Amino acid sequence: MKKITAMLSIFLTIIIGFTAMNLGPVQAADDPVPTIVYFYSTGCSGCQDLISGPFYTLDAENGEYDKTDSAYDESEDYIQKIKDEGINIIYVNIDLSGEAYVIPPNVIFEGDIPTLGDIQFQFSERYDVPTNKRGTPLMFAGDKYFYDHEIIEAFDGSTNELFESASMELLEVNVTAGENYGNIKGFFGFLGVLGAGFLDGFNPCAIALLLMFISLVGFTENKRVLIAVSITYISTMFLTYFLIGLGVLSILEKFSSTSGLADIVSWVIFILVLIFFLANMYDFIVSRKEEYGKIKNQLPKWIKRLNKRIMGTFAKAMNTEGEKGNLIGVIGLTFVLGFTVSITEFLCTGQIYLGILDGVRYFKSFYGYVALFFYNIMFVLPMIFIAVFAIRNESIMGVSNWIREHLHIIKLFNALLFLAIAIFYAFRIFG
Repeated sequence: MKKITAMLSIFLTIIIGFTAMNLGPVQAADDPVPTIVYFYSTGCSGCQDLISGPFYTLDAENGEYDKTDSAYDESEDYIQKIKDEGINIIYVNIDLSGEAYVIPPNVIFEGDIPTLGDIQFQFSERYDVPTNKRGTPLMFAGDKYFYDHEIIEAFDGSTNELFESASMELLEVNVTAGENYGNIKGFFGFLGVLGAGFLDGFNPCAIALLLMFISLVGFTENKRVLIAVSITYISTMFLTYFLIGLGVLSILEKFSSTSGLADIVSWVIFILVLIFFLANMYDFIVSRKEEYGKIKNQLPKWIKRLNKRIMGTFAKAMNTEGEKGNLIGVIGLTFVLGFTVSITEFLCTGQIYLGILDGVRYFKSFYGYVALFFYNIMFVLPMIFIAVFAIRNESIMGVSNWIREHLHIIKLFNALLFLAIAIFYAFRIFG
């Protein structure tokens, strides 16, 4: 009997324990702690305004900052004021790399862990945040979002909208790793990047210098050697433009996390692509009339003269090394020449590139670098075909004449591409 009583006691204890465990979450859901999700960046000026001056600590996971900073003013520290209201802040530092970041509890995902870019993008999609407000500081509370100065207004307002929203349950955000295509999205977006790179590869500036380079390298009649040297020149252009892209992308990513600068960058590029659209449309009209002297969108004359001098100097040195049979020296000089010319002609060839770079600056994932890599592959592909054709057929003038005859078509396609980019930025700015 005592054994049966003991077993019953244990059984009842287990039942009571499970009952208590099941009741816990229900009680918490009835009285939730007001919560907001706060996306911020260590270099964001709007984020600094919320904490009254000091910078956030680098690699901070929970919004740490130095309150001993001379610029700090406790009376203007809105983050502390929000916390004093009893609101729980979930910090998401978009500058963090690797997996040392917080995934908000309302994020639902399966499979691979989503990146910060995935999370930030899907939050903005779920809450219908306009593209011109997808920077930092950005707070999500209940079913609402608050961007930059809106945060202070929502806190200081008579209705205390921030607290009211924070008391509501956050919307569920479904995230799939790798969906952070932000602005150029999905397979068709990737095809768009490839198409832009391929079209940019028919840039008359780059092709003219390539043909000049081939014509000046006269140390060998061996077509295989000449093709190898030409491909070295083109490959160096690819490497240089890819590295330039990485540098520009890094700068633009910093701008994208700073609310004011991000808007300025969008406006500047929007105005520039409109100018390039008009210039290319004008060039289309005059080139169709074969009035090539009136073409506007080309390198300044002093840069053209500089490139010719650089090309001539290197070509003489390469011919000297080639006559000595020093192919390694020729390849080395070709590499230096390709790098130098890529820098000097970037003003002409980098117009489309800049628009594409700003389009991928929100990716925050490996996809952005893949898109950048393949853009540059497509950029040099036409030049590889042209170089091989010109060398094999010994017809540099033939290629040059073909480019001239079809220049109006190239200019028209460039104009249409710039128009598409301008429309994209119009949606970003005014959408």
